[in-house]
Amino acid sequence: MAKRGSNIYKRKDGRFEGRVSVDFKENGKLKYHYVYGHSLAEVKEKMAQVYSGQSTQEQSKIKMTVKEISEQWLAEKKLTVKTASYSSYRNLLNNHIYPKLGGIRYTALTKQTFNRCISELLTYYNLNIFIINRIISKTSNIVNICFMKFR
Repeated sequence: MAKRGSNIYKRKDGRFEGRVSVDFKENGKLKYHYVYGHSLAEVKEKMAQVYSGQSTQEQSKIKMTVKEISEQWLAEKKLTVKTASYSSYRNLLNNHIYPKLGGIRYTALTKQTFNRCISELLTYYNLNIFIINRIISKTSNIVNICFMKFR
C-alpha cells in the first residue's frame, strides 16, 4: 500500500527535511528533491514552491507533440552515437515518422494510432520490412523514453 501524507521529518540536528518526488530515474524509480528548513512552516512553503514549479512543467510536457519530443531525443542521441547513425535517425524521423505522427500530442498517442501508422506504411508506401522494423524500433524507443520522462 502506498504511503500517504507529506514526507517531512525532523532531523537530529533540529532542522526539518521535506522530500518531493520530481521525476523518474532511467531505471524507473522515483527521483526526489529535498528541501530543508528550521521550521515546519518553512519546509512546507519550500515544498509548495517545488510542487508549483513541477505542475507548470508537467503542463508544458502535456502540450508537447511527438515531433518536439523526438527532437529532444535526437539531440540527446547526437552526443552518444556516430554521425552516420545520427543522420540515419534524422532521415527516418523526417521521412517516415514526422509526416504521420509528428503533429500528434504525446498524450494523444495511443497504440492504435501507432499501429495504424505502421499499417499505412506497409500498405501504401510498400516499404521494405527492414525499414519498417527500424521505424518500429526507433519509434518505440522514443515512446518509451517519453513515457519514462513525461508521465
